[in-house]
Amino acid sequence: MLEAESLRFRDAIEQKYPALPFTLIAMIAEPLSFQQQVTPIIDDFLRDKANNPARKIIFDRVLAASPEDTRKLSSKSWGRIFRTRLFPNPLDRLRKTGQNLPYKMKRLGGYSK
Repeated sequence: MLEAESLRFRDAIEQKYPALPFTLIAMIAEPLSFQQQVTPIIDDFLRDKANNPARKIIFDRVLAASPEDTRKLSSKSWGRIFRTRLFPNPLDRLRKTGQNLPYKMKRLGGYSK
């Protein structure tokens, strides 16, 4: 189902915006309770759909947030996506973070003339 929906979405974007360069990240939000039984099945699916740049789709998974997630594993799994998929270059991550800071905070480092 995830693959079929992702392929339909990719095809619709390509048809509507033929010149748009993009990569679709199709995510499986996996509950923490899946860790024992379902995670190996999801991992097999992800290995089968290994990253193929020609497809323009990356399949990956994150843990869904839940009250049982005391070690904040869900936040860490989203952080992994941010680091590895969205901004794999550390300099890009710094630039993106800097863009989100208020102007005054950017200037705290001080500029010399």
